[in-house]
Amino acid sequence: MRRRPGIGGLQNAAAARDQYRLLGENVAKLRTDLMKEQLATFRSQLEDFARKHKNDIRKNPAFRSQFHEMCAKVGVDPLASNKGFWAELLGIGDFYYELGVQIVDICLATRPHNGGLISLEELCKLLGQRRRGAREAVSQDDCLRAISKLKVLGNGFEVISIGKKKLVRSVPTELNKDHNEILELAQVQGFVTVDEVQRRLSWSSGRATDALETLLEEGLAMIDDGHKDGKRRVYGCFLRLHDVQPAVSCMVSRSKGEAAALVVALQDVGIILGRAEHAAHHRPPYDSNYCIVNGVWNRFLDKFKFFVALEVVVFRARGPAKGTDSPSVLFNLALISNSMSVTGIQSMHVQNIKHI
Repeated sequence: MRRRPGIGGLQNAAAARDQYRLLGENVAKLRTDLMKEQLATFRSQLEDFARKHKNDIRKNPAFRSQFHEMCAKVGVDPLASNKGFWAELLGIGDFYYELGVQIVDICLATRPHNGGLISLEELCKLLGQRRRGAREAVSQDDCLRAISKLKVLGNGFEVISIGKKKLVRSVPTELNKDHNEILELAQVQGFVTVDEVQRRLSWSSGRATDALETLLEEGLAMIDDGHKDGKRRVYGCFLRLHDVQPAVSCMVSRSKGEAAALVVALQDVGIILGRAEHAAHHRPPYDSNYCIVNGVWNRFLDKFKFFVALEVVVFRARGPAKGTDSPSVLFNLALISNSMSVTGIQSMHVQNIKHI
């Protein structure tokens, strides 16, 4: 008959477990000490690397992004404090805080025109224009890191993805999946209709109408009730001109004189100058018909049919205004400035296209 373990056997088993536990703790401690030593060595080498390449980290956005990745792998956050070793060595803490303040300023300045939703690409371009005299170039990665530090201000600043595009939201409005799908759909041709949303997304009329009304109420879209088919069109405010242009064919069946109506109107209000008017401060040959009133000769505006395309975008489906032979031209010119460019115009408000 097999003997059962007695008190001695139980004591031996307990002693063996204690020995295994102590052995495991010793092995874990050795591994931890070795890892700490390796991390300390790596951190020391990282500091030497930062000292050696300080100027490259400050001036080169791609180099700076890779440096941040290396820091993250060893648990170093150069942005955690503006009083630490890294901030004193590189000054990048102050750089990102300054960037955050400028991002807030740009978002607030453009909010009346885009409803608080601006593409990350456009934000970086506006930021670059504002920091034209600064030593450090700014990348999208820098913008994302600066925006991440703005979370301490609450839920007002957030980066969201709509399709393949990243947008910066500077209003506390929460966009749900329905809103994102509509905005993604609007990127294709610049606008949507209730019928199109129902057909493309297989939604009910109530669901489509409710989502569109929310976007209008929050200032993230504009409406156009002036189309000849009588259907209301909803335009995404955050779309830039070149986002809409692919869907706009220069297919408008108007004469050359009618297509230039917008140019004439802009000349009338003093926004641009004609060939004869700016001949005094430009030497021949005159490759461009128009220039911005500040005297900067933007040859590409004519080269790429900018003014014609702009008119096509605005009056694409409206046709001539009632009682006239040419389109009505009522623009909000608030965004036209010395830094005007094809991608710099956030939105244009015309008659029958208004914010709700």
